[in-house]
This record gives sequence, structure tokens and C-alpha cells, in this order.
Amino acid sequence: MAYKTILTHLSTPDRVKPVLDVAVPLARKHQAHLIGLHVVPVPHIYAIVAAEMSAPILDAQEKYYREQSEQVQEAFEARTKSEDIATEWRSVSGHIFPIADVINMHGAAADLIVTSQIQPDNDWEARADLPIRVILESGRPVLIVPHAGGATEIGKYITVAWNGSREAARATFDALPLLDGAEQVKVLSLDPDRASARATFTPSDALTLALVRQGVNAEATSGSSSGASVGEALLTHVTQQGGDLLVMGCYGHARFQEFIFGGATRHVLHNATVPVLMSH
Repeated sequence: MAYKTILTHLSTPDRVKPVLDVAVPLARKHQAHLIGLHVVPVPHIYAIVAAEMSAPILDAQEKYYREQSEQVQEAFEARTKSEDIATEWRSVSGHIFPIADVINMHGAAADLIVTSQIQPDNDWEARADLPIRVILESGRPVLIVPHAGGATEIGKYITVAWNGSREAARATFDALPLLDGAEQVKVLSLDPDRASARATFTPSDALTLALVRQGVNAEATSGSSSGASVGEALLTHVTQQGGDLLVMGCYGHARFQEFIFGGATRHVLHNATVPVLMSH
């Protein structure tokens, strides 16, 4: 089992290093073809800006975005040139399609999409609904790298968040190429007594045995949310267990461009300090 085509979405020069620090070792380990994708944002004018000022502001934004695209490409090539992996660079204008649509189109032919956690103060990312739309609409597993960086080779100590849902099952088996090589995989069920009351709940023991049959060194474990939200409890358990990767389902749906998520998904997307693999 391996990821043979890995697409990295590189939004700004400062995100290149954190994303590639995770993606390059993965590509090396899986002997994968690594694609660097940069989508040039569409210049934006706010309504409060006078009409007569729009043209020069747009020109300045376009120049800035072009220069930024060149910087991202240079950083990608500098980081990968000495690596013994196949690489490819793609720079695409976001004028025709929204950024998420472009990522999803290119990601449809990838085994894995690697992107960065959104920065709360980044306005254009918020308008583009990144990485939310990619997780919900790409149909691919998405590995989200914390914007603070610090992660390198991941996948030694993995926590799988398990609640028996379709999304959790999808994420778990999408992550098999990572789980297969892990030294330790913890299948974590939070508040299992409460979850087992659901008629559709598949116990973590059953999933753990299925993973063991795949050759994964998996162990079932449980924990209590102890009054915290599920998202907070998940991140706390990952930290306490020394995990370097969290695997979980993404809960939500897209409708009329409004995105509705479970609290755990929202909290983890905004607060994770370790990479998170999500599937929907």
C-alpha cells in the first residue's frame, strides 16, 4: 500500500516549508510523484473602495500575486531539487474557477492532497473556504499541516478517532498507507459507553482487528471527554499519547455555499498542532 501521487497545495511562500517538510518525506517513503500546485488568487476590491481607485489597486494586487507565485515556485524547487523523487510544478490562475475548485480538479487524480491549516487572519483563505471545501468536495483524503509548522516525518505514532461513522471509516481506510508503516496505532473511542448505545455503532475492537489483519500494529483504546468538547478531548489525547498524526472523519455538508460542521471537525481544523488526515 502506498500513495503514488501526492498533490501539495502551496498557497504562500511562508507555507511552503511546513507543507513540504511533511510531504517530501512521504513522497520519498512511498516513492511518489510529488506535485506542487499554486493557485493565483483573484484580486479583490472591497465595496468601501471608491470605483475610481479600483483599477490601480487591482493592478497592484495582480503584480503582488504574480510575484508571490514566483516565490512559491522557487521555494518548491529549492526544497525538492536535491531529493530523489519525481516532482512537478503547476501554477494555475484562479480567475475562472474558485481556488478550491482548482485544487479539487487537480486533486481528483491524486492519492493524497496535502495542504496547510488556515490562518484565522487570512482574509482571502476565509473567502475561499479553504481547506474545508477541499475536504468535503475533492473525494480524496486530505492531510492538513498546522500553519505553525514543526512537523517533519509523520506516521510513527498515529491516533485514529473512531465513532463508528461512515466518515470515520472512510478516513481510517484512506489512511492505510500511513497506518501500515506506523510503529503504533491507537484506535481511540471517546465516551464509548455513550457511543455504544447507538444501534449503528461499530465497536473500536472490531476496527482494530480489521486493521491488524491488514498488518497494522493497532490497539483499541478509549477515553473520556471529561466535560470538554470532543474536538478538545481528541487533541488532548493525541498530545498525551505523543501522537504525530490524527486520522478522523470530517463531519459536515455543503449546501448553497454554506458549510455546516460538527463541533469536533471545526475545532480540530482550527486548533490542531499535529497534522490531521481527514476524509469525508
